[in-house]
Amino acid sequence: PSSTGDAKAAVEYLLTLNVTHLGIIYIRDSYGLTYRKALQSAAKGKIDTMTFSYAWSSDPEERQILMLNGLQQLKKSRFRYFFAVVPGKHYDELMELAYEIGI
Repeated sequence: PSSTGDAKAAVEYLLTLNVTHLGIIYIRDSYGLTYRKALQSAAKGKIDTMTFSYAWSSDPEERQILMLNGLQQLKKSRFRYFFAVVPGKHYDELMELAYEIGI
């Protein structure tokens, strides 16, 4: 499936949950940017979105700091829902950090 098709399906599902605001955290690479744009396009006029990004780093400590910066921005938004566009190998790391800071 394309990122456009995935994004439309995700937004339709979120609408069934009555989501009105959505944070999108994504890695700043070609996939993350494309998927972020697809999500925003699918949500336009249906769900308000705010985006947060982090840069790629092969250094685990630096990556954690970059992820944490994006998550802290997301936390300040006070949005109750967020969509993470991250490589599978970063998913657990990102979600653990989100939990640690109270998201």
